[in-house]
Order: sequence, then C-alpha cells, then structure tokens
Amino acid sequence: MLAGLLLSVAWLRTHGLWLPWGLHFAWNASIGILFGLPISGISDFASVVQTRAFGPLWLTGGNYGPEGAVFSVFVLLIAVVVLIRITRDYAWDYTHKPIIAGGYAIEVQPPPAHAAMEQEAKPAAASLVQILPVTPQARSVGEEPKL
Repeated sequence: MLAGLLLSVAWLRTHGLWLPWGLHFAWNASIGILFGLPISGISDFASVVQTRAFGPLWLTGGNYGPEGAVFSVFVLLIAVVVLIRITRDYAWDYTHKPIIAGGYAIEVQPPPAHAAMEQEAKPAAASLVQILPVTPQARSVGEEPKL
C-alpha cells in the first residue's frame, strides 16, 4: 500500500509516468537483480551479488523479501517525504497550465460605440402571453366542440 502511495505521489507531482516507472524499476532491479533478494516471494533471479537474508522477520521480510518487512514501512514513508520535497518545483511546472494573457484587461471599459450598440440591441420587455389549449373545449356538458 505504501509503495502504491509513493508511486501515486510521484505521478501526481509530475503528471508523467517516467518517475513512478523509474522508481518501481529501480526498486525491483536493486532488490532482485543487484542483491538477489526475493521480490514478492519470487526468488529465481540471477543476481550480481550473491546474498542470503538472515535475521529477524521484521527486518528481512523472510521468504517474501524486503517488501514484507516492517522496516520497509519506514523506508517508504521517508521516501514519500523526500519525494515531495524534491519534486516541489515539478509540482508547479507540470500540474499547472501556463497563464497566457489575452483579450482586454479587466479595468479597461469597452469603447462608447460598443456600449451604445449593446443598449440598442437590448430586447424589449416581454408582454404577457396566454397559451390557449390545442384541442377545442366544450362549453357545457353534452355539447360537441366546434372545429
């Protein structure tokens, strides 16, 4: 869950997949290929360094690997904080559209000729309109309507 939070924050700060993809690749490559530790319980990797994890389960994650260790919670929380601090400038550059000036400034009044045309084009006040029924109505009971 915390790795998902880290990758989500990476995407939200940059609006690009390059950073979360790179973090995920670096995590898996360093644990599995570089150090030969199991990744999510899979340990069939040819690694650069031959290692064997031993020690308390909270520190090593046992057969599941470092992703199952309690120590990884602290590492990921620190990584989220570091990521937020490092990408402070990226959050503004990538998540906000540039402001492009255009049109009239707000404090500038429209030209007098334009205001006069708007006054002339104002619609007249609407008068009361009565909507009559489409089908003719009978005047009294039993009387047939006239068409």
